[in-house]
Amino acid sequence: MASQGFIVAWSWYLVALLVAAWVLWRGSRFLPPVWRTLITMLPVLVALVPAPVSPLHESLAPAWIVALFDGLVQDDGSFWRAGKWVVLAAAVSLLPVLLAARIQRKQPDQVEPQ
Repeated sequence: MASQGFIVAWSWYLVALLVAAWVLWRGSRFLPPVWRTLITMLPVLVALVPAPVSPLHESLAPAWIVALFDGLVQDDGSFWRAGKWVVLAAAVSLLPVLLAARIQRKQPDQVEPQ
């Protein structure tokens, strides 16, 4: 029964992330494509990374929550146990932004007809 609750919780989390991604995409439509991609991809990809809740458990939670909890609450301040995955996800999420910047740079400037 606990595993079913785990799946339901992650399902709701994924639905919330999809809604957040849509809101970020629609809200940033006035920005250039590079910034729009950055504002949409960075938070969503960072929020999707899972990490073990503790070294003794197999349960997973969003890595940013685990890193925040470990950094603030644990005595040893072990932020980097899950924080390394958050930083890696942030770095990987910059790849689509760099790709969008490269594509945008290669496109010729569009001239508006008069």
